[in-house]
Amino acid sequence: MGGKVFGGLFGVGGTAVALVWTGLVVNGVAFCAAAVVLYRLGVRVVREERVAFVSAVVFCFNPGSVFYSAVYTESLFALCTWCGVGRVLAGGYWGGVGWLMLAGAARSNGVLGVWFLGWWELVRRRGGGNGNGNGNEDEDEDEDEDEDDKRGLGRRISRVVVGGAVVCLPYVCMQVYGWWVFCTGTPATMATRPGWCDRAVPSIYGYIQNAYWDVGFLNFYQKLIRLPFVVQSIPVIVLAVGTCWAWTFGPWMLVGRAGRDPALRRLLSLGRVNLEQRLVDKMRGEKTSEKTTVAVVVEELVAPFVYHLALMTFVSIFVMHVNVATRFLSSSPLLFWGAAQWVINGGAWRWRLLLAWCASYLAVGALMFPNFYPWV
Repeated sequence: MGGKVFGGLFGVGGTAVALVWTGLVVNGVAFCAAAVVLYRLGVRVVREERVAFVSAVVFCFNPGSVFYSAVYTESLFALCTWCGVGRVLAGGYWGGVGWLMLAGAARSNGVLGVWFLGWWELVRRRGGGNGNGNGNEDEDEDEDEDEDDKRGLGRRISRVVVGGAVVCLPYVCMQVYGWWVFCTGTPATMATRPGWCDRAVPSIYGYIQNAYWDVGFLNFYQKLIRLPFVVQSIPVIVLAVGTCWAWTFGPWMLVGRAGRDPALRRLLSLGRVNLEQRLVDKMRGEKTSEKTTVAVVVEELVAPFVYHLALMTFVSIFVMHVNVATRFLSSSPLLFWGAAQWVINGGAWRWRLLLAWCASYLAVGALMFPNFYPWV
């Protein structure tokens, strides 16, 4: 019935048109909702409303916006990922698992959401449990506390394993479905089944990426014709690397060598080591102006996002098609927090440069992508 209605309105192919319009509406709503969620997540994580607001504005005009506007999964993936991470950081663990599972159903890289589950349960929530240091404390109480700590750690590990399995379930189901369609059948058809079916761990996703996309370590750089795509990815790579560097070594750069050791300890502890208050006060007062923000550098909740963005950046540069990095890295909130911090801390020329980057990629992408030319 719906197809006939749309067919009468738009002519032949009404069902396809209906699907396209449905996709556009869902994508548009998801895109707007993702901007709101990014703002709220920024307020929770970086604890500075100005950074959160500017990052949401940058997201609305980000260079990969053509994919967020077309019938594509980017908007839905960003919304589900950020909702999931936000729920985990707010203490709603299983609600976050549900959202991250939906993100995994939208895009295969949703499996990276497992990292936030592990960080929250095994790093953020990990406590002491070694007693209060009183020499008169009863040994039996010490043993009971140690046993409670072990049981608590076991429960947290179990939660991560179960939650991670749920998040990865859509990806696994996709692999199983591909194996069922292409690797099973009658003896007559089995003779022509693809070679990947006989591998120890058959993966239709890995096969397609390797056979049709030439995805592999440094494979993208083997053809000189791809050089323009490498140049195209430079701005987002610089932004991603610069953002990770600023959070890791920001205290050293802002307050001198005295901040080097705390910065490195915090990096190696996955964010569990806090900066000393004197360093925080010095960064916010003596070494910064009223307009300067160091929220991303100071806040410890940024830690899991730094490792998440660093891993994605490494994969973008060395494994996948680097030109896709502009779109691929846009699912990291830290990328937009870093951009917001960069423009807030600089002059008007930074705003103009960021606007030129976003506007040019939007304009060119609107021409390239609909006409099936390679883009971000």
